[in-house]
Amino acid sequence: MADAGALPIPAKPARKRNVGSLDAAFFAAQQEFEPIIKAGYNAEKGYAHARLGDVLNVIVPTLAKHGISFRQPTDISEDGRFMVVLTTLTHVASGEKWISTYPVCDARELAKVKGATLTYARRYAALAAVGVAPEEVDDDVSRVHEADPEGIDQRPPEEREAIIMGAEKDALVEDWNTRMRAAETIGDLDDIMAEAAEKKTRLAANTWDGLEFVEAQERERINAGTAPKPPEPSPFEEIKAQGLACTEHTRKDDAIVAYAKWLARANSKTLLARCSPEERLAIKALKKSIKHAIDNPQLSAALPSPHTAEEGEPGFSGEATGSPSPLSEQPAET
Repeated sequence: MADAGALPIPAKPARKRNVGSLDAAFFAAQQEFEPIIKAGYNAEKGYAHARLGDVLNVIVPTLAKHGISFRQPTDISEDGRFMVVLTTLTHVASGEKWISTYPVCDARELAKVKGATLTYARRYAALAAVGVAPEEVDDDVSRVHEADPEGIDQRPPEEREAIIMGAEKDALVEDWNTRMRAAETIGDLDDIMAEAAEKKTRLAANTWDGLEFVEAQERERINAGTAPKPPEPSPFEEIKAQGLACTEHTRKDDAIVAYAKWLARANSKTLLARCSPEERLAIKALKKSIKHAIDNPQLSAALPSPHTAEEGEPGFSGEATGSPSPLSEQPAET
């Protein structure tokens, strides 16, 4: 029984959620976003790009000014196969949230690969979440030089050494990696890296980083007295089958989701490293074919059928299969 002399506890007023507060605050923030300059530079591909820090330094302070918090935690997809980044905008006063999910990579990837792909995913997800795009710098390279003086070779074009790219780079890297994984002594590793170092000025930074990563792994193996691992089987057929399965969905929306998840696996550096250069080219072609089939469900046999490659070289025929695309069999639900 309640004490007659006790003061009544006042009822806690219900908190009013002002639906639309996040929209209003975000609209105000959008008007104040400063241009995002492409201050990074990819020497191998020869283009400038916005780095993650360039993006966050512009959008986070502006969102905070208007009472919007910005977070990008990571999670694992429901099936446990993929690492994803959750870009979350929260209106602090009302509690309203916008959450978008972006695939990062296969959840089984090495930590270094996850870290590298997470940086890319966070950048693209952040730009998409706030609806902005980096500013083109065109020929105004001085701004890029000032932001990242070591990112660009500032010598005159005629004095620069051409970056090794494409099939030539793939062949060199595959040869160095294969030999390092078969090395039996530290001296063998040193000799291979010394050979690679002769071409370091003509290799992109990420290519050299990859070589150093393999060297560190194999150095640890040799110091532990472990014998070289036998070559792992190529995952090409598995990747190809999973990609072709994306077009078996009867609804285009489901096919698009399946394709996005498959891309995370098809872009896995760990898996691609186990494929031959010819298989990597075939996967690249398959990506375009599957996307074309999904984007054009009205076309029968939009995706070329796989054929048996001659002399072990993977490929795909350009002939129509004669069977209709599953995506065209029934319309998407409304």
